Amino acid sequence: MIFFHLLLYLFQDQQTVPTKPAEEYDLKIQYEFRQRPAPSVNQVQVDESTLERDKRLNSSPLPYLILNLHVIQLTPQEVRMKAVRGLRDSFINRKVKPGDQIKIEIGFVDDLKDRTIEFEYEIVFLNEKRDPQSRIHLFVDEDGTFKINGEVRGKF
Repeated sequence: MIFFHLLLYLFQDQQTVPTKPAEEYDLKIQYEFRQRPAPSVNQVQVDESTLERDKRLNSSPLPYLILNLHVIQLTPQEVRMKAVRGLRDSFINRKVKPGDQIKIEIGFVDDLKDRTIEFEYEIVFLNEKRDPQSRIHLFVDEDGTFKINGEVRGKF
């Protein structure tokens, strides 16, 4: 029961963080064509279909998604930025100031749509005590629809 209350408290706290207004940042999508890393010859995938195996072994260049965040404006309290995959995997944590350009590597577009990599990201702006002040929510639907703070921004 205590765990349930703790989980509820954490979920409510996350929902109270306001979204960052769109005029305070600029988020640009950049594509690069990259080859997948070579698969391990010592690894066998017994539960994958022929289509999945062909996709994994494909050596042709595929679109790779990179997001370029330009921080235009910050509130006086916002001094740090944290990028989070899913709900807990923080992969960027740094000080931030207006004018900063931050490159966020997401992954192969096919993997986003197939859900084989994380498809939901949060960019959270923090104060000195590392308390959340505002956030940018990024989400890719299964059909490839890209949303920023719930607003449709394109389709992959």
